[in-house]
Order: sequence, then C-alpha cells, then structure tokens
Amino acid sequence: MARFVSVDLETTGNSVKNGDEIIEIGIVVIEDGKIIDEYESNIKPNGSIPPFVSQLTGISESDLVDAPTFKEVIPKILPFFDDCFFIAHPVHFDYEFLNQSLVKAGHSPIACAVIDTVELSRVFFPSAPGYRLQDLTNYLNIKHFKPHRALSDAYVTALIFLEIIQKMNGLPLETLLQLKPLISNFQTDTEFFFDDLIAEKRQRSDSNYALDYQYGLAIKQIREIDVSNNANFDDFNDYLNETLSEPLLENREGQQEIAKEIYSAFQDKQHRVIEAPSGLGKTLAYLLAAYAYSRKYDVRTLISTYTLQLQKQIFRYSERYPNLFPAGSLALLKSPSNYLHVRRFKAFYDRSIKDSSNFDITLSLAIILVWLTETETGDVEELQLPSRGQDIWKLISCDHDDEPTDRSSYFFFAKERAKKAAIVIVNHAFLTADFKKGRKAIPPSRQIIVDEAHHFENVTRNQLSNQIDYISTLQLFQSLARIGMSEVIETARINADSFFRLIYQAVDFLHSPKDPVSDTGKIQLSVDEEALEMIFSGEIREQLNQFLLSCDQLRNSILKKYLKTDLERSIQTKANRQLEEIIEFLTTFFQQEKKMVRWIEIDQQGAKNAASLNIEQIDLSEQLSSWYGQYTNSIVFMSSTLQLKNSFQHFLAQIGLSEETPTSIYALPSAYVNRTEVLIPADFPNITDVSAKTYAQHVASFVDRFHAQTNKKMLVLFTSYQLLKDTYERLQPTSRTVSILAQGIQSSSRDKLKKLFEETDDGILLGTNSFWEGVDLLNDTEKIICIARLPFESPNHPVYQAKWNLMKQQKENPFEQLALPLAITRFRQAFGRLIRHSGDRGLMIILDKRVMSKRYGKQFIQSLGETSVFYEDTQQIIDHAKKWLSYDKDNNK
Repeated sequence: MARFVSVDLETTGNSVKNGDEIIEIGIVVIEDGKIIDEYESNIKPNGSIPPFVSQLTGISESDLVDAPTFKEVIPKILPFFDDCFFIAHPVHFDYEFLNQSLVKAGHSPIACAVIDTVELSRVFFPSAPGYRLQDLTNYLNIKHFKPHRALSDAYVTALIFLEIIQKMNGLPLETLLQLKPLISNFQTDTEFFFDDLIAEKRQRSDSNYALDYQYGLAIKQIREIDVSNNANFDDFNDYLNETLSEPLLENREGQQEIAKEIYSAFQDKQHRVIEAPSGLGKTLAYLLAAYAYSRKYDVRTLISTYTLQLQKQIFRYSERYPNLFPAGSLALLKSPSNYLHVRRFKAFYDRSIKDSSNFDITLSLAIILVWLTETETGDVEELQLPSRGQDIWKLISCDHDDEPTDRSSYFFFAKERAKKAAIVIVNHAFLTADFKKGRKAIPPSRQIIVDEAHHFENVTRNQLSNQIDYISTLQLFQSLARIGMSEVIETARINADSFFRLIYQAVDFLHSPKDPVSDTGKIQLSVDEEALEMIFSGEIREQLNQFLLSCDQLRNSILKKYLKTDLERSIQTKANRQLEEIIEFLTTFFQQEKKMVRWIEIDQQGAKNAASLNIEQIDLSEQLSSWYGQYTNSIVFMSSTLQLKNSFQHFLAQIGLSEETPTSIYALPSAYVNRTEVLIPADFPNITDVSAKTYAQHVASFVDRFHAQTNKKMLVLFTSYQLLKDTYERLQPTSRTVSILAQGIQSSSRDKLKKLFEETDDGILLGTNSFWEGVDLLNDTEKIICIARLPFESPNHPVYQAKWNLMKQQKENPFEQLALPLAITRFRQAFGRLIRHSGDRGLMIILDKRVMSKRYGKQFIQSLGETSVFYEDTQQIIDHAKKWLSYDKDNNK
C-alpha cells in the first residue's frame, strides 16, 4: 500500500498573501494501513494572533515565545513529503497554505498527490450526519481529544482515512468498478491508489450474501420483517394500565384519558378534536390507542403529522420501546418522490458516466452507488447530496404514476412494509395529496389521527394551490430535450417566453405602490375580476392561445415517440402530466371563478419574463368534509393550540367539521405550572413608536445585556428576516466570545442551526418562522425563549387579503376572527417549546409591549393558562431571571 501523510495546520487566518501565518503543524504518517510516525511543533509567527484564533485553538502568543520560526521548522518537515499522498480535511486549504508559506520563506513548494477526506467521506459514509471532523469522529466513534489542535486533528484525519480504506475494501467489486470512472473525475488524486485497491479486490473471492444485484448494481437486501405481538388487547383499560406501569415509562397526568378517548372515538366511528399541551405525553397516548385498536380489530391506523422530521420522531418510539411496538408494527411512509427508483438511477448513471463536466453530478452518482449497498429504505433523507445532486433526484426518484408492483422502486417496498404495519406514519402534505388523487398511494385505513392539526388546513391549501412560472416551464422543456424533439420544444419555449413577458409587462403597468410585496421582494398583484378582464385582452389572449396550442402539440409529439430506456419513459410520463397541468391551470386562471384567489408575482430585479401566476381556494371546508366522509370512519385532530377564547368553533369551521363534533381540552399537569414564567420588560419601547432599525437596536441591546448577566443560552424568535438580520448586525459588535447563530446567515437549515446551538454552552440563536414550533432543544432542560414581536401574519399575502375582504363583506371582524387567532396559535406554539419533558423549566421573554398595552394583548397572556407574568423594568427582569434560574429544584430553594 502507498505512503500517506496526514497534515493539519493551525494558522492566524486564511491567506498567506495577507500576512497570515502557521502557528502549529501536525503530521501523521501511514504505511501499510498503520500509523507509523507523527510530528508536531508550535511555530512562532512574526505577527500577532487574533483573539478568535486563540479562543478556537487555545494557543496564545505567550505559548509561542520559545517556539521555532517556520524557517527553522522547514528542514524537519520536508522529508515527510517525499513520495507520498498528502491528506487533509479539507485538503486544499492545508496544502496551498503550506506551499505558499514555503515559497514565502524562499523554498520550493512540495509536489504531492492530494487526498481530501471530506470528499471521500461524503462518498463512503453517505449517511453521516455531517462532514466536519467533529461530525465524523462522533459518527465513527473516534476519540478526538484536542479539537482544533494540529496533531490531534491530523491524527483523527488519519484514522478517518483508514476507516475510508476499510469501507472501500468491504465494497463489492461491481460497485468499485462503477466508482472507478467517477473517481477519475474527482477534484483530488484518489484514482492513483484506487486502481491498486481494485486489483487487490479481484484477487480475493469474498462474497457478500447480504447483497442483491439489480441492473448490474449491488444493492443491500431488504429484510422481510415478521410482525408479531403477544400482548392481550381484549380489554383496552387493562392493556393501558399494564403498559403504563412499566418502569421505563413515565405515566403522566392526562395521558391515559387521552388514549381512552381516542380508542373510544375509533370504536364509535366518531370524529374528535383534542387539545393537549406539550409535555403531557400525548404522542405515546395516541400510539397506544392506535396500536391496541389496530391489533384487536385487525385494521390499520394512519397517523399524520406536519413535517418529515416529526414523522421520524414518532417512528422512533418503536426504537425506544421495542417491547410495546415490535419491529414492523410502525411504518414510516413518505411521498414517492422521497424514494430512489433503481432502474431510473442506472439509466441516468449510464447516460452521465461519459460526461465529467459537472463535479456535483459525478459526486452524487458516487454517493448513491455506495449508499445502495447499505440502505434498506432508499429514502433521500439518509443522504447529503450536493446542490446539483438534489436537482437530479427528481429524474431518478419514484413517481405517483409508477406501476404499483414495480420492484425497482423503493417506494414499493416502503408501501409493502406499511401494508403489514398496525400504524402508518405519514405527513399532512402526503395525506392531502393522496386524498386529492383518490387515496391510491397510502394503504387503506378508516382511522386517522392528525397531530399538529393546527397546520392541517394550511398544508391542504398548499396542496390544492397551483402555480406556474417561466423558470419551471423552461426546466420542463430542458428535461424533454433529453429525449429529442428539439424543434417542437423550441416553438413551445418561444411561446412561453413571449407569454410570460407580456404578463410581466401587464403587471408592471397595473401595479401601484400600495400593492403588497412578498418576503423576497417580489411585487404581488391580486387579480380580481376587473384586473382579469384588463389583463386577458388583446395581445395576451392571443399569446396565451399560441402557448396552449404549442403545449398541446408538444404533448401529442411526446406520446407518439417510442423511447427505449426507463429514464426516457419516466421523463415522458412526467412531462405529459406536467403539460396537462399547465394547460388546465392556464385555462382555469383566466376563467371567472369567484371561489379562487388569483395573483401574479413579478421580480423587478429579475428577467423581464420572471412572472408567476398563482391560484388558491379561499374556503377548503367543503372539500375536507367530503374527504372525511369518503375515506374515514373516524378522524381525530390533535394539537396543543386549537381553541380561541375557550372555543373550538374557529378550528372546526376551518377544517370542515360540524359544530357538534366532540371536543376535549387537557390542561398542563399541575406539577408543570411553576416551571414556566413570562417576563415582559416595562421599559422597552413600543414597536409602533420607533423605526424598524431603532427597534432592532433595542432588541440587540436587551439580548446582549440579558445574556451577559445570566450566561444562559437563548432562542430569539422573529417574524421577519429583515428584523433578524438588523438585530444580528447590531448584536455582533458586543458579542464578547459568545457564539451567535442566525437563520439565513450561518445557515438556512433549521436542523443544522439547531445542532450547532445544542453544541454550544452559552450560545444565542436567532430564528424566524420555522423555529416558532416543532423544535425540541433536547440538550437543555432550562430554556429561554425571547419573542422580538408578536407573531401576526403579514397582511400582504393575496390569500390573506382575500379572506380579510370576504370577512368584511360578510360583516365579520377579520382582525378578531382571522389575524388574532393565527397570531395566538403561533404564540402558544412558541411557548410550548419550553416544556417538552418532565424535567424541563423555561422562561419566555416578550419584548413586544402590545401584549400589555393593547386591548387584545391580554388574550395572548390568557392563552398561556396559569403561567406567572413578571412585568418590570429590564434590570429587575434580569435579576428576577437570575434568581429563578438558580432555583434548586431538588431542595426547593
């Protein structure tokens, strides 16, 4: 085996040209698959060490007073780089920085083949949670004693590389051969030792009996799970008492009652609405009720929740409590587009292997080849694909129109597992899409539990809404170019471009400064009957007809074309469906239909065809009610936030249930009441009295002052990205050494930011919409949530405006019946983040004084039940918080 040298540098910055220098070097040598040598040295720089570097590495200038200079270290390190592969994590920074430093010191640069363990880890550990050293060492159970110190980082990089080699050796020869042309196009030099590895593999006859082979691909066998349970379900009360008395379970107040109510609703074939706060154990309650009912009556129960992440959280109950929910009794099912279609992937691989121009696609193909040997689900959520890899996924994933018995579809196997399960866990979007398509994808079930039910109406609205724009239309035409017909496609593209340009010009002419602007700065023109008549005349009408005609001609040409490969036939099927949808959408958009809300968005900073047309229904209650009657015997809606002013009528009307539907409310257990408090600074300015920039300055000052004196982690919630950004910019200069994370700045990924926040001891996290709910900060039993302003919806969205105007026409109060309910629901969801488990405690800080000064403000406070409210000046608030946070729960003092 070749010789490999793992290197890590600690430096004062990122650029040798700007005067940055090496302050520590670590080297680890690998030969014959073993670490045989190591070297480390501090290095005295000519300049100073920035404070953030000292904080990160623990290296201070006093540590380097007696250290050698870089010139003095050069003779000792150069021999390590004779005839070797240079490894680093990532490699380009360390290799280039070292070479530039050598040249600056008057030496020639080293010339080594380079290997990037980030690049290789992405391929050979496709399901790792991340690819930082910290992520990989945790994933591979490698001890990392001194992160951000050169030798320690070089050493764990070497260990990671050895794990990669071991993973390569364990792959079947077929996979290695399929990886070979991809690896030759990698950005580093892995190919130079990969051929040797393949040659060694050929000489071994190690068969892997856990693999199947489809279309020349090595694929992990999918295990058949025998679903069985010896529990006695004859008497539900006995089963519940016996189950909840197990020592591993925490029997919470109200939990049994919820389970009994759901079980009774199923037996009586009734719909039901239940409000139960976080921390009550309602997830386990509804799982036990659903499981017992399904097993006793040999039926299937669906549980629907808001997000893919929440689906996973519910499914993990089968891992946490295998005695209660044996393997296979719970099944996770997502929409087909989440799953890989093996035959489609192989066709795409065969097409793309000759084209090395796009590294992201090359990397994605390599990742999926390795992943196929270890995945049992084929679920894209297991992967971390690069950006273009996410783009190609739609070409290689399953589809609603696939043959239901297609065994090259991982969705087929997911559905087979669901058919055998007692409980199938789906998400609202998939459930409502399946309702819309006639319940063809999800296995039949007449019992449904809808958790996070306050989102159900909005998710349904999104599923039933329609939108078309030039970019998505162009992407459709580009995908069709893969199967030929360039002349017909070009005609359709020209007509699409002309149509969207005319729409853009019409909106640009008709809109006024009063028209709303979207969060991304796009002009939104609501299209009422008058505007529709003005737009749909003359040239636009003529160009629409040309566009529709060309779409129809393109569709006919597609259907007549004979195609050989499954990938081409898949593109054909999807394109035909999309063209049908375009024709239907445009026909509907320009009809006078009063139950629909229409609007057009244009991007004035974009191209002159950057227009999108949108349709949504105003009222969904009739559609939802029809679905319940058609597809369910009993549907139970659950959430911690469903009532308004002690009434469920608003929610019942939204989701199409009758006013007579049985409803229940479960209070937070009495033991939890004293574990939360609300703090409101009385000396904070009213949001309506100051400018947005000034308000952001006050938010930043309060957060910095509170955090500095309590030294506790804080989650700060915003309703707009602009206010978050302004606060972040003003918080930065006073940030001391604290880690400040902000959504849309360090990352837009909620999960990534949550993980980074949990890793800090005293961080501040600024979050917008997605952080108001559904976030469990698992590592913290004491939580502090600060609300910058009350979470009223933006009044600008056309659907919101349409609802508002309709209520006014019906002599109703849209603020009381629309704006306030939405805001209070969101407010209560944020409060629900404080208590997720029995040992949790938490403070909610409200900076928006409207909660105290406005008449409606007391409704927000009252929605929190018996929670104590402390309304004083800022310093008194902080002093009170310090005392409250230091409270000794065990000794009551």
